[in-house]
Amino acid sequence: MGLGVLATAVPVLYLSPLLGRVRGFVLEPHHFVERHALLLLVVLGKSVVAIGIGTQGSTTHPVNAPLALGLALGIAVASGLWWVYFDGDEERADEEFEKATEHRRQTLAYYAFTGAHLVTITGIILVAAGISDAIHHFDGHANRWWLGCGTAEMKAASTPPR
Repeated sequence: MGLGVLATAVPVLYLSPLLGRVRGFVLEPHHFVERHALLLLVVLGKSVVAIGIGTQGSTTHPVNAPLALGLALGIAVASGLWWVYFDGDEERADEEFEKATEHRRQTLAYYAFTGAHLVTITGIILVAAGISDAIHHFDGHANRWWLGCGTAEMKAASTPPR
């Protein structure tokens, strides 16, 4: 039953603006942008946790130079993802919300935050899975598609259309 409700709720949530105008709520720009940034911080924190999960399978291997290098690279990737999002995007989004009319704010909230943040979060989850897999199989065959696809998805979601 739970999966059926979820399978119904998600399309209703994402398709509802197509049925009519988004209305009924007023957005305070700074608070709205800040809450979405905090959500991304939590998700990025989970990608750091994935590094620890990846080393958990390495109980038969001592901590050596390749494992330490893998841990350092995992932290570097997570830091890079943080930098991509928090390099001024929050301030620019806040400014755009402040300039927008009430109806435009609702549209921006839906498409820029609900849609784009969902893609960004999915990208971070894929990267976290890739980091975990790469550290777990550092001396073997890690699935590089997780890291590549997740990074590309996050970058695509954070790149403004021109």
